[in-house]
This record gives sequence, structure tokens and C-alpha cells, in this order.
Amino acid sequence: MAITFVNFNSATTATATLTVTKPTSTTTDDFLIAVVSGFRTGADFTIVNPSGWTELWEDSYNNGGDIQRVWIGWLKAGGSEPANYAWTGTTWTDACGAISCYRGVDTSSPIDASGRNINSAAAVPTAPTISPATSNAMLLYLVGSAATSPNTAPGGMTERVDTANGANDGVYMADEQLAASGPTGTRLGTVGTNGDNSAANIALRTSSGITPSLDDEASWITIAQAA
Repeated sequence: MAITFVNFNSATTATATLTVTKPTSTTTDDFLIAVVSGFRTGADFTIVNPSGWTELWEDSYNNGGDIQRVWIGWLKAGGSEPANYAWTGTTWTDACGAISCYRGVDTSSPIDASGRNINSAAAVPTAPTISPATSNAMLLYLVGSAATSPNTAPGGMTERVDTANGANDGVYMADEQLAASGPTGTRLGTVGTNGDNSAANIALRTSSGITPSLDDEASWITIAQAA
């Protein structure tokens, strides 16, 4: 089955807790991906993710003592997910974040390939090429930035999230259904305001992209012989 985008939710905060509501229509075995961008004036801080989430990356930028952190991670939805998820920052000045939900992702091995660039000093959000091994993967383009998020998706991709919290934080998400395996090429979004950012490409493996079992292979051999 093909992977489909279900829904998203985003939030901003000026308190120590960023709470993002679970995307509407999320159900068991859906794949949730989150990007959180936090900022603190004059000091460092940490980002603590909700229980059950798997962190992929947490990047940090220092501009004259002001700190920006970007967190990217995922969760396979269970049968009794909470109504929302909370990320906490040790007295961050402000933050924003978003969660997107996808259906039809391989539950045992959801991520086929992934990679990210740390783009510093007013760089545009450039995500590196990756090479999914399976066909029909869903390519996600994710950005957490120290300024407003990109306002245009890379060519061929569909924008899903474009959220900013003033001039300090921005998160962005876009996706594209891939037909074949192999290199995706570099993906580059258009920025609203330049700033340090982390830009990732993540290929989700479809649940129908699993290697056939011996029984499946035997069935295909039988069909071929009958023909």
C-alpha cells in the first residue's frame, strides 16, 4: 500500500513546555514525525522529548552566546496515544514545533534512509541526497531554523507545515512520493528569513516494500510456472 499523509499539528510557546496536539485521525501503527526548534538568549539549554519518541538528531548553534537547538524524531503510534505531546526546554526563551502523521509506513523498519545538513551563518536549508533501497518510499523534507521557516517547498514536493514563532524559531515540512529506489538528489527550500538551520531528508519505507517471505516467493514461482 502507498504511504499517505494524514494530518499535522503545530504549536509555539514562550514557556518551558512546548505542547503539540496529536494530529487529527491518528490511529494505531501510524508514523509520527516531529521537528522542534527552540531559542534561548545568552545561555545554552537542553530539549527533553516525550516518552516513547525516538530522537534522530539534536543540533545546536551558538550566535554570540544566543543558542538555537533543533530536535527531530519519530514515534510509531500505539493503541492508546495521549491527546498531545510535550517537549521541555530548560528555560528556553521560546520554541515552536510540529508533528506530521503518515499511514502505510512499515512498522518494523520505518526509515529506509536519512541524512541531514547543518546549515550555519544565514545559509538556505539544504538537505543532502539520500538513497532509499526500496521503491515507493515517501520522502520527507524537514527543517528547523533559527529564523522564520522556508516559505516554498523544494521542486516536486508538497508543503505540509510552515510555522514560525516570531523571528527566532521556524519549522517546515514537505513530502514527495517516490516511484523508484536510488538517489533522491539534494533538496533545497526557499527561506523566509535566513538563519542557522538543520535540514533533513528522510525516506519512509512503505509497508508493501518489505522483502517477500518464502511463502510469497513460492506463490510467485507457482504462478510463473502455470503461465
